[in-house]
Amino acid sequence: MASIKILDQSTTNKIAAGEVIDGPASVVKELVENSIDAKSSNITIEIKNGGKDYIRVSDDGVGMSEQDSLLAFKRHATSKIQTIDDISNIESLGFRGEALASICSVAMVELQTKRHDEIIGTFIENHGGKVVQKQQIGCNSGTTVIVKNLFYNVPARLKFLKSSGIETGLITDLITRFILGNTNIAFKYYNNGKLILSTTGNGSLKDAAYVVYGRELSKHLLKVDNEIDNIKIYGYIGMPSATKHNRSYQTFFVNGRYIKHDLLSNALQQGYKALIMKNKFPVAILNIVMAPHNIDVNVHPSKLMIKFKDEKKVYNAIYSTVEDALAKNHRIKKFRGFYDQSEKTLSVKEENRINGSRAEGHVLEIEDGVHPSMFDISAENFPKSSLIEGIKQLNNDNNITDDQVPDYRIIGQVFSTYIIVEKDDVVYLIDQHAAHERILYQRYMEMYNNQNIGIQYLLTPMIIEVNAYEKEIIETNIQTLNKLGYVIEPFGDMCYAIRAVPMIFHQPAAVDAMVKEMLSLDRGKSPDKNGVPRLKESAIITMACKSAIKANMRLKTPEILALLQQITKEQIPNSCPHGRPIVITISKYRLEKLFKRVL
Repeated sequence: MASIKILDQSTTNKIAAGEVIDGPASVVKELVENSIDAKSSNITIEIKNGGKDYIRVSDDGVGMSEQDSLLAFKRHATSKIQTIDDISNIESLGFRGEALASICSVAMVELQTKRHDEIIGTFIENHGGKVVQKQQIGCNSGTTVIVKNLFYNVPARLKFLKSSGIETGLITDLITRFILGNTNIAFKYYNNGKLILSTTGNGSLKDAAYVVYGRELSKHLLKVDNEIDNIKIYGYIGMPSATKHNRSYQTFFVNGRYIKHDLLSNALQQGYKALIMKNKFPVAILNIVMAPHNIDVNVHPSKLMIKFKDEKKVYNAIYSTVEDALAKNHRIKKFRGFYDQSEKTLSVKEENRINGSRAEGHVLEIEDGVHPSMFDISAENFPKSSLIEGIKQLNNDNNITDDQVPDYRIIGQVFSTYIIVEKDDVVYLIDQHAAHERILYQRYMEMYNNQNIGIQYLLTPMIIEVNAYEKEIIETNIQTLNKLGYVIEPFGDMCYAIRAVPMIFHQPAAVDAMVKEMLSLDRGKSPDKNGVPRLKESAIITMACKSAIKANMRLKTPEILALLQQITKEQIPNSCPHGRPIVITISKYRLEKLFKRVL
């Protein structure tokens, strides 16, 4: 008896659908792309419960005849191409004829459509790939597709869907890309009946960026428009001062198609070179237009990835465009000098501030960078063996008793960043920022878990402007933010008022920027075991990082001792919350080997 069998049509359709439809966001992507290809001027997207229960996409495009609407549910039925050769010159977003067939095989789908030159429209209801109802109806010109109960007939796929909040975030992010790439289309996006995004379709990319990213970021965008080697690049890039903590604010379109490609991101990053800090990423909305035959869009069913015929030319075009734009616009308008700064950072005599020089014999007074309340530096906090106990615990799991640990010697601080300590035949190098950050992270996490974070109300609320994705994170995690010590309330459509902040902040002036940063850090992170975004972790890491001793900060001996005491007391692991090491050891034997004293 043969062990190999041909699968039935229903099973093969569900398997094939998995390549195109992996969640609500991919359903929205396929339907919106169809609406764009239909030359729509207005597109409305509605979702409920993260798109798992309900998705509705309606447009005023060309619509379909009754015959075409029936064929649209068939696999590999398309009006975009006729032969394989057409793919090399394809200009539409879709061309495979798989979208609607894949969606209806794993969901309950309703289609309503009418051509502009027809009086009567068509209504079709399809459940799991089978037409259960078809009739003529009166309706507006264009097409409306409603998708209900996604994966209702594929339980194995259904259980892998993320929480409604996460799925909504993915859809929201996707729609912002469509808005940025199709400025001549008026979009409306509703979530659970509430309008989230709305554009006019006036053709202005700057206006679209304003809707997606808000007023503040839009003010820090530079226009680019260039053509190199028959590759046209236009759009906006962010000023070097407007960097982000990940690449989620980078959007690339190739011939109108939103894509993700490391080549484009790397070329953009290289264009900024020394203008931005390490691990910071520029903002960009770039449209790349080139001959269709120089790209291959038939690489993956999702069509998010493409291949370039000449990657070097594309890389150089983006890099050169970005570098030139920054060179023209990133100018220091006025040299202010080191002495035109806050007296908290630097104080010199008035005449030296004016002429920008320092007369011989004058001492430059630099204020200590550590707030007095950072450490409790009373003498009782420095037991003789505290340092070695702390360091030993960082490097192994064994506890060291007092009688096992002789004296140690603090060598000092190098580069105003690393503390060096000698003990027996080992030298310990300690990253002061990483150590203090880990201490504060564990302390804040414990306070959070015990619901023991005090709050302080601000005399004047801080107003922050958010984009659609950040708004979704705040609304989904408002209880988490309250537990973290923040009192945040809506303030208009895309703004929030921060009325209270955690008591742990001595200087709450920069809390608005900190909130924006932790929302940015949360983006793209996998959810926790309950499917909830890891905002708590992102927030506490940010709070610890911003509150900790900084690198390049000179410490006095009592402050060094206080930090070492805290390392001992907190029993911290040998890594900061970002994964960087805290302590590095160098043995005497290793040094002697380096100096060729031993073989």
